[in-house]
Amino acid sequence: MTTETSISVLLSILIGIAAFCVWVIVFHQIKKHTSALHVRFSGQLVKVLIIIICLFHVISILSPENSLSRLLLGSSALIVAVIGFASQPVIADLICGFLISINKPFEIGDRIIVDGYEPGIVEDITLRHTVLTIYDGIRIIVPNSQLNSKVVYNTSYKKPNRGVHLQYSVSLDTNVPKAMDIIRDCVAASPYTRGVVRNNIDEDSGPVYFLKFSDSALILETTIQLPPTISTYIATTDINVRVLNAFRRNNIEIPYNYFNIIDKSVMVDDKSPDADRTVKPVLSVGSPRMRHYRTDTIYFADVSDPVASAMQLSRIFAKRERIDKNATAQIRLIVEEAVRMFSEMLLQYNASLYLEGSGQLCRIHIHIPIKVDLKRYQVLASLSDNVTDETKTGLYSKIQDVIYNGMKNLQQNKGSEYQWSVRDMTDKDSFSQEAISKSILVSLTDDIKVTVTRYYTEIVLLKNIS
Repeated sequence: MTTETSISVLLSILIGIAAFCVWVIVFHQIKKHTSALHVRFSGQLVKVLIIIICLFHVISILSPENSLSRLLLGSSALIVAVIGFASQPVIADLICGFLISINKPFEIGDRIIVDGYEPGIVEDITLRHTVLTIYDGIRIIVPNSQLNSKVVYNTSYKKPNRGVHLQYSVSLDTNVPKAMDIIRDCVAASPYTRGVVRNNIDEDSGPVYFLKFSDSALILETTIQLPPTISTYIATTDINVRVLNAFRRNNIEIPYNYFNIIDKSVMVDDKSPDADRTVKPVLSVGSPRMRHYRTDTIYFADVSDPVASAMQLSRIFAKRERIDKNATAQIRLIVEEAVRMFSEMLLQYNASLYLEGSGQLCRIHIHIPIKVDLKRYQVLASLSDNVTDETKTGLYSKIQDVIYNGMKNLQQNKGSEYQWSVRDMTDKDSFSQEAISKSILVSLTDDIKVTVTRYYTEIVLLKNIS
């Protein structure tokens, strides 16, 4: 091989590497703006074409008699070999991947169900495979040829939300309308679901259908709508737990198969003290839980006694997280004071409240659906007549100022949200010792955060338990 040929080969390789690197950079920038399926597949295809073209060019330099046209059309044997190779799985996957990227039965981020596989989220597509993500980040690598030949259920097809189908069995003597209402309430109460629009009316959940009978049960079905950022498995688990607890509270039986076994060799006298013994499991108090828990949401306009309803949530949270009596009393006091302080605001705007956290940390969320409207806020600010003078000049007044400033900033297009925290207050704005002594919330909580957006205001009270 002459020096000139070596230089030509080296130059071709360098040009190929440069072209490959440039395309990788360009493709990376394109993916920042779109994650469309055909874009991903085309990007992978261009990479392979660059390598093939560079390889053919190097071969043509080393063997001028083997030009590209001769390599492709020089002999019938080669053509037969190419056609035979095209029937192999590699080429089949490549062709099917091309067809999928053109027809687009699904997009990146869609939730699909493929026969024989777990439901998953489409994460990526390569020349040979489509990558699906299931629970706990596990990935399923499905050949494109299989996807192209099987029925694919796309629960997100051309929709902003993901649809997840849920099915529940109830006993034959169940009050079906009541069970349907319970399922809808549980779906609406879940923090992960979105509402639906039916007949131009916004509803908090989709309908529940009674579509079929089974051998020993009635089958109720519904479809929940989830935003793309929410895990299907987390949302489904949350709703299933809610439905199970609600069925138990309302004495709705979930049927199951069982056997009656009679052991005639053991006869117990019905009058004996041991005849009616019941073994009950005992839950040890132990140490506080580390697992995260979230209570149901209460809407203050829907309850007759907001303070009692909020206190019940605090008791449920403390019992579930195994918090000691001292910490439980403090959380209950914080919840009671918060509801009393913001009672007019909560009732006027149908605000909601829930608790979440672990046995080490409790966060009390007060969600107020107030849109950015300074005139409307002035009405809100006037709803403080029943608050004591000490509270007006302390925390309540400060939070009113924070909400007002947040709404003002948003109306002036200064960001998408406004945040404030007691912990981040400067020395100039911090509360005096006298104000702290008069405010239960300031003295008992570890932080109080306020977030103002264009659609709601949220007050979060944080309490470190450990």
